[in-house]
Order: sequence, then C-alpha cells, then structure tokens
Amino acid sequence: MKGSQDKTIKRVLDTVRNTIREKKLLSGGEQVWVAVSGGPDSIALLDILHSLRDELGIFIRVMHINHHTRGAESDADERFTRTRAAMYGYQTAIRDIKMEQFSEEKARSEREEIFSQIIKDFGGVVATGHTADDTVETFLFNLLRGTGIDGLSGIPPKRDFYIRPLIDLFREDILAYLHSRELTFRTDHTNLLPTFFRNKIRLELIPYLEKFNPHTKEHIYTAVSLIQEQKQFLKGVGREIIAQNILFSSGQFLLFEGKMLSLGKLFFGETLKFVFEHFGIGLQGFTSAFVRSIWGNISAGNNLLVLTKKGAYALTLEVKKELALFSFLPTCFQMEEPVSHIPNSVSIPYNLGSILFKPAKRGAVKSSDDEGTVFLSRPPD
Repeated sequence: MKGSQDKTIKRVLDTVRNTIREKKLLSGGEQVWVAVSGGPDSIALLDILHSLRDELGIFIRVMHINHHTRGAESDADERFTRTRAAMYGYQTAIRDIKMEQFSEEKARSEREEIFSQIIKDFGGVVATGHTADDTVETFLFNLLRGTGIDGLSGIPPKRDFYIRPLIDLFREDILAYLHSRELTFRTDHTNLLPTFFRNKIRLELIPYLEKFNPHTKEHIYTAVSLIQEQKQFLKGVGREIIAQNILFSSGQFLLFEGKMLSLGKLFFGETLKFVFEHFGIGLQGFTSAFVRSIWGNISAGNNLLVLTKKGAYALTLEVKKELALFSFLPTCFQMEEPVSHIPNSVSIPYNLGSILFKPAKRGAVKSSDDEGTVFLSRPPD
C-alpha cells in the first residue's frame, strides 16, 4: 500500500515538474500567490508547490477569497484554509466578495480584479488549481454555446500573471494524490447540483459521453492541446503578416495594405485583435460572434463607438483601393441615460464591467455608467 502511494505522489510531482518546465510557467525567483479555496484542487496545488518550492526557487504566499455565498460554510472554508496554510508556515491573505445576488460571471470578474490588484501591489504570479477536467469542461461549454478557435483551445496553462501548474492532471489524479498524502479538503456542495450549465456538463454530459468511450476526457484534452499548439502557430504567422503589411502606425491610426482584409474572417479576427491591443481596447469577451458583429457594422460604413473611463472614441475602418485605415479618435457623442437600460443589447463578459454591442440609430444610445468598455455602432457623421 505504501509503495503504491509513493508511486502516485512521484507521478503527480513529476507531471507538475514537466508542466512547469515545458510550458515555461516559472523561471525561478518568483513570488507565487497560491489561490486556495479549500477544495481538493487548490489543497493539492498548495501541497505540491510547497514540496517543490526549493527545487523551483519560488516564494509562496497564500490567498483566499471568501464569496460569502454559503453562509457558515463559506466562513468554514476560510478557517480551513488559514489552518492548512499555517501547517506549512504560511499566513493567508483574505479578500471578501459580497454580492446581493450571486452571479458566477460577476464573481469571476471581481476575483480577477482582486488578483490584479494583488499583483500590482506586491508583484509575482497567481497559481490556480485548474486541472485537465476544467479544460475539457471549458471546451464543451464553449462548443455548446458557440465559439471560435479561442474557445476551443480551452484553458491556457499561462495567461498574463496566471499560471496553472495542475493543468495536465485529471481530477482522479488529484484525489489519488490527496489520498496518498492523507490530506483532507473542503467540499462545495453547490458544485454537486446540476443547476448551473457548467455543473450539468460535469455531472451529466461527460458521464453520458463516457458511455460511448470511457477515455472521452483524455481524447478531448489531447485534441484541445493540439488546438492550442496550432492556435499559437497561426497567431505567430498571422502577426508576422500583420507586421509586414503595416504602412503607418501611431496612437490614433493604423494603416494597412487593403489586401489583408481579403484573407478571410479568421485572419480579420486576428487583425482586429491586433488593432484593439494597439489602441488599448480590452480583449475580454472578444468572441467570434463579436468579431462578426463588428465586421458587419464597420464594413457597412458604420462607426464603432467605444466608451471607456477616459471618454468616448470612434473606431472607424476605411478601405480605399489597396489601403485599409483604422482610426481611433475622440468623439463628442453626447449621452443621457445608462446603456444598460437599452433593450435587446447583448452583454459580454468584461473584466471591469460589461461590453454592450447594439446597432443603433443616431441618438438612440443615451449613456453608459459601466466601469468597463462599451461598444456600440451608429451611422457615420
């Protein structure tokens, strides 16, 4: 029994070592903020990184976010996390999220804002306990709601200041590791309720698919890994083509050779991402449907109104002969009512609020009190 437990521990540690090395998650010397909820994945993550800390040359900090959604259970999660972290000699940084009405979308947005502020204030990276199961669930979630290559590429091992050291391990591996290490964990019973769409995928859809092939999760994960590699390759090639075809660049203008826009929607989407990044427009909620909406409007001669904390800007595309000019200029478009009050607008997740997109006639759009970036279209002046 002891031998099999040792083998499980070694296999899991070796997998995490390989993930960190091959995916270049850490280079040594980093301060790693381990996000611990008290659940099995995060408890395993903390134990594994603690075991490898000297080998990796990292400094570990522990943080816990209390959502206060389950009353006494949420507070018990916090106490459990504090106690477990103290066993390793770590203090726990606690942050609170309180919402009158819980929304997973809003909670995720607030978590990202908390993590972003932590990194801004203290530096380092945030390690989360996402596993291969999360990648499979994300793939199916995005596939069923409609997505492009970004959605089909699942959860990236590394994004901005986030790293996912457990991303190559399945939940069965995590539970076996915890059992071998004799580690207890907390269970969020809301994850066992088929109320939310993602829970239904985990509890109902995946078990159903496994009736056809018991290795369904492994096959999906392998496919997602290949999509991620192809996505990176295509992005690299695409960015090279974009760079080669920029004729003029400034803070307010990007001039391309017009033939670029004839390379198809996939390439246009990559070009649009480059444009958004260049002008400092956020990419959260940048879906394939959003790209099609933008393309349909600006290619029809409509301006795209971009509302930010710094003011309103008009994003315009003009195509003349062999030239394509994107301009991003301040506009004096005046508004009076919150955009969120306009019916039939489409809300898309954004890290600071919402992105709202609605084709509108001049004057139909009144105002925005959102914290984030808002996109709307109107006929050109």
